[in-house]
Amino acid sequence: MRRVPSSARRGAQTSAGAEVLRLYGVPMRYVEENQRTRVPDQAENTGAARCGRRADAGRLLRRATGLAVGHSARDVPDRRPDGAGHRLRLVHTACTKTPSLSTPSTDTAPWPATHTGRRRNLVSEEPFGYTYGTEQAARSPVRPAELAELLRSVGLTSEDERCLRMAAKVLIPQAEAMVDAWRGLIAEQPHLAVYSAHPDGRPDPSYSAASKPRFVRWISDVCTRPYDQDWLDYQHEIGLRHTRAAKNRTDGAGSPDHIPLRHLLAFTAPLILATKPFLEGHGHTPAEVEGMYAAWTKAVILHVTLWARAYTSPDDW
Repeated sequence: MRRVPSSARRGAQTSAGAEVLRLYGVPMRYVEENQRTRVPDQAENTGAARCGRRADAGRLLRRATGLAVGHSARDVPDRRPDGAGHRLRLVHTACTKTPSLSTPSTDTAPWPATHTGRRRNLVSEEPFGYTYGTEQAARSPVRPAELAELLRSVGLTSEDERCLRMAAKVLIPQAEAMVDAWRGLIAEQPHLAVYSAHPDGRPDPSYSAASKPRFVRWISDVCTRPYDQDWLDYQHEIGLRHTRAAKNRTDGAGSPDHIPLRHLLAFTAPLILATKPFLEGHGHTPAEVEGMYAAWTKAVILHVTLWARAYTSPDDW
C-alpha cells in the first residue's frame, strides 16, 4: 500500500478542521490563525506534535466559542458535527487523534470509563438491558442543530460541566439510595405506582429489581457522559421505553404499556428537588452545593426533554 505523504495527511486534516469550524460558524480568521501554527514534518508523528496540534485546536475553539472558561490545560474541547457535539466534550488528555468528519471519536472521558465509540459500552459490566453505545440502542432522530439549541435553551455552561463532575463524586456512591427515595415518592401515589405494577395493580418486585440497576446507572450518566451520538441515541431509547413502542420489552414485564407524557414531565420536579439533600453534607461550600444542584437541574431537564421526543412528531417536539 502506497504511503500517503505527511504533507498530504496534514492538508487533509487542515481541510477537515476548517470544515468543522465552518459548520460551527467560526469566522475564517480563526481558521487562518490556526493554519499558521505548523508542526515540522520530521516531528509529524511524535507524541509531542500530536499533543501540540490538539492543544492548538483546543485553544482555537476556546477563543471561538467562549465556552471553555475555567478549564485546565488538560481539558481540551472537542465539538463534533456528526451528531456527537454541540456540548464541549471534556477529554482527559490532549494526546488523542484529531476527530474526523466520518470516524467515531475514540477520545476518553474525564471520568473512570473508556469511551470507544457507538459499538461498545463504556464499562465492562453493565446492568441488564443497558444498551448504551450498542447497536441495540435506538437511533435518535434529534439533529445536531436541535441539540445545540436545547443546550442554549437550558443554559448549560462549562461551569455546569465542572459542577456535574464534582456532583458525580457525591451522587454516584449514593445512587442506589437516591433511586430508593424517588421510588418511594412514586409508591406514595397510586396513579404513578401502577406503571410498574402487575395489570391487576399488585406490585411487581421482579420488574422493579430488574430496572433499578439501569436507573442507578442513569445518575452516573447524567453527571459524566459526554453529549455525543451514543448519549443522544440512548436518551431516545429511554424515551421509547416509556411508551408503547418499547415499554416492558426489556424486562418482559406485564405492567401498563405506556406512561403518559404528562406524568413523565410532572415527576421531573420532585425528582430534582429530592436530589439536593444528597448533595449536602459532604464538605462542599454552600456555593458549591448550589452550583452542583443548578447543574443537575439543567442536565435532568435536558434528558427528560430528549425523552419526550419519543412521544411526539418532529413538528410538535
